[in-house]
Amino acid sequence: DGERIEYELRFKKPMEATDYAYTTFEAIDSTHTKVVNGFKSKMPYPMNLMLPMVKKMLSADMAQNMKNLNEQLLK
Repeated sequence: DGERIEYELRFKKPMEATDYAYTTFEAIDSTHTKVVNGFKSKMPYPMNLMLPMVKKMLSADMAQNMKNLNEQLLK
């Protein structure tokens, strides 16, 4: 509890797909927490050739997720 959030990502375009992502939390000390975003996907060949493009697209969203979390924690 309190160490990992898993969520399902549903894509509509450019193709329909369902993948999974997660955010983990690790206490460093009483005032610092390490937060990591991750992504899991299984795509059959030849669709798996698009996986690097999908990860690149998601990286912007994951970066925004971290920024939003940081802003909320600083309030």
